[in-house]
Amino acid sequence: MITRQGRYIMNDRTAALMKAKSKVDSKLTNYRISFVLDAQGQEKYYFTQATDSKATFFELRGNGRTIDYADFVNGMAYELDADKKCGEKFPIDVVEEFKGLAFHTAGHLLFMYEGSKNDMKKIGNEKVMGRDTAVYSHSFSNGDMKFWIDNEYGLALKYEQTGSQTAKMYVTEFTVGGVTVTGMIDLNEYDIG
Repeated sequence: MITRQGRYIMNDRTAALMKAKSKVDSKLTNYRISFVLDAQGQEKYYFTQATDSKATFFELRGNGRTIDYADFVNGMAYELDADKKCGEKFPIDVVEEFKGLAFHTAGHLLFMYEGSKNDMKKIGNEKVMGRDTAVYSHSFSNGDMKFWIDNEYGLALKYEQTGSQTAKMYVTEFTVGGVTVTGMIDLNEYDIG
């Protein structure tokens, strides 16, 4: 089933993701998280997101480097090409849309887990980056997936897919509290149209 809600096309998996994202967003309001996505036959991608009460910052590095920055105080959002030092700005109509995990971040840290949750089997507990996680596995016709889910926030801090297609994602930084987004980017360095 597909319906449109806000900017996203909603189907059952996306609805599960948005529900999980909402739970995490209510608990996680000041943080910085970075992770790497490495999938077979694709370029390796590096993600960073930081959020505090005044702004949110999302960076994606891969084939290029892009930054999304939302300034809640001034009600402006920016889409920037960090390599070319240019970008666009636009007013934020609904500040709440920009708060919490970015859709891309949630997609990697929540979507795989929420989308297969009913088929998962808990296989143990382990520490990842000093944090307690529950380890789940899921088998499908041509492979297996394993997820390390943070016990406090429900984020996948790591996942591995083996079989005909391999992929792995792992968090390289996770800081909760004391994060200040201002200063992570200098908008004066960009030609903003």
